[in-house]
Amino acid sequence: MAGESQIPTQAAVKRRFAVSLALFYSAVFAVSGTHLPFFPVWLKAIGIDASWIGLINALPAITRFTTLPQITALAEKRHAIRVGMMVSVLATAIGFTAVGLQQQP
Repeated sequence: MAGESQIPTQAAVKRRFAVSLALFYSAVFAVSGTHLPFFPVWLKAIGIDASWIGLINALPAITRFTTLPQITALAEKRHAIRVGMMVSVLATAIGFTAVGLQQQP
């Protein structure tokens, strides 16, 4: 190992960031995607009307196209992309918990 440097190069730092970002998004999409087939059925089981179920299912997409670009621009402007990602995952976890604790419509 005489020829190898112990100082990470720019390419190594970028590679490590890309791998960790890929793992992060894999975990987020795995957790948020596994509930999708069962979520409308569960909403119906607790007594929510079909029109409300449609609105509840559309809300994440509406938020993704309206609020997310503004939050992303703010995080990029402040060079706080990691913090923005952590806050968004925390908000998602809180939202899943709040919805999961609902027993009645």
